[in-house]
Amino acid sequence: MVRAGGLRPGERRPAPDHSADRRRRVQVALGILWIVDGVLQCRPAMFGSGFVTGVLLPAAHGNPGPVADPIIAMGHFLEPHIAVWNALFAAVQLGIGAGLLMRATVRPTLGAPFVWALAVWWFGERLSGLLTGTASPLSGAPGPAVLYSSSSACSPGREQSGPALFPVVAP
Repeated sequence: MVRAGGLRPGERRPAPDHSADRRRRVQVALGILWIVDGVLQCRPAMFGSGFVTGVLLPAAHGNPGPVADPIIAMGHFLEPHIAVWNALFAAVQLGIGAGLLMRATVRPTLGAPFVWALAVWWFGERLSGLLTGTASPLSGAPGPAVLYSSSSACSPGREQSGPALFPVVAP
C-alpha cells in the first residue's frame, strides 16, 4: 500500500541534499571577496610609482635569481604606465568576482583565480618567502593568494546555469 506522499508505510523521505546550496554560498562569498579585492586595488596609492617601488620591487629582495629577476623585470616593465596596468589588475579582480557571483559564469571563472593567484604569489608575495628562509605563518605564509586559489578549489562549479544573480537556492 502506498500513501498519498508516494511512500510506503515505514519508509522515510530521503534527506535533502544541501551540498549545492553550500557550494553556491561559498562561490558567492568568494565573489564578494574578489570584488572587495578589486575595489581595494583602486585605491589612489596603487596608481602611482609607489606600488612598484614599495610593493613589487621589494618582493625581489632576498630571493634567488630565478625568482627575483622576473620580479625586478616586471616592476621595471610596469612602472612607466602603472596607472594603466593597475586599472587592468583591478578589472581582472572585479571580473573574477562578478564571474563568481553570476551562476552562468561560475564554471569558466573558477580557473581564473588559480592563474591570477600564481602571478600575485610570485610577483607580489615573493612566493611567501619560502625560498628566503623567512616563511612563517606569523609573517603571513603561505599568503592570501594561495588561500584564495585554495578556496576556489573547494568550490567546484556543479550548479545549473541560469541568468540569476546571487541566488543561493537552485531554481
